[in-house]
Amino acid sequence: MTVCPTCGQPTDGIERPLHDVARQEVTFNGKTAHIGWAGNLILSIFLNRHPNTVHRDVILAAVWGGRDVAADNNFRVQICRLRKALEPLGIRIVTQLGGSAFPGFYWLEWD
Repeated sequence: MTVCPTCGQPTDGIERPLHDVARQEVTFNGKTAHIGWAGNLILSIFLNRHPNTVHRDVILAAVWGGRDVAADNNFRVQICRLRKALEPLGIRIVTQLGGSAFPGFYWLEWD
């Protein structure tokens, strides 16, 4: 039986990213990346809902309090920064386009 090093709970043996909320870091495959405050919140949402998809409006509401032009622009920038930080660890943020020109759903995948 495999046990989580953080909480001591039994796991299914599948390695998952270790997210340190207080230090705003994520560790996976022996590598660590600093993700900043917004990336920290967004990654928490992804990991809490994994393996399900997350709609962009859920992230906008949780991190910026709703959808407006400034929040939408910040969202795009933070997703881009988070992608760049997670990529060397082998974690990908996958985007599924919605009905309009804007991305609608996001989820995480890792090796």
